Amino acid sequence: MSDRRSERQLGMHAEALDAEWPDEAALEEWRARTERLGLAAAPHLEALLDEVPHTISAVVCTGDGINLCSVGLYEEGVGPSAALASSVHSVARAAVEVLPEVPRDPELDVVSVQSGDTLLIYITFEHPTLGPLILAAAGRGSSLGELLLESRRTAARVRESVGEL
Repeated sequence: MSDRRSERQLGMHAEALDAEWPDEAALEEWRARTERLGLAAAPHLEALLDEVPHTISAVVCTGDGINLCSVGLYEEGVGPSAALASSVHSVARAAVEVLPEVPRDPELDVVSVQSGDTLLIYITFEHPTLGPLILAAAGRGSSLGELLLESRRTAARVRESVGEL
């Protein structure tokens, strides 16, 4: 069995190809851009897994669930993880919007989920042209504070690295 920590998936995957594209050139341009974004994000995701001992995976995706880069997942988990990150973001944002006395368009930045000793952290940050990007990090047996702090740092590094792409 291979070490999942060393597996890296860049750019969009097969399920993203179902979208309507105006022409083949636009699709190829989007594929190349997502790969460039993924290459810029990859070292930061790999560092997160290396620096936080119990981190098992990290994904950066668009707000609509298209994978840009993932580390620590098998290929078949990449698309679903990106789609779920987008869904979690949408559901959490809707939950905040129905609260009284919350601004009409609140900025959602962090969602955490815990199941037993497994933690999931979703951090949303803005890209100048793509809109919201989501960093999803998972850890098993780590503290919420440690995973949250390092995930925030990673999201800031990714935002800086992909901002001009």
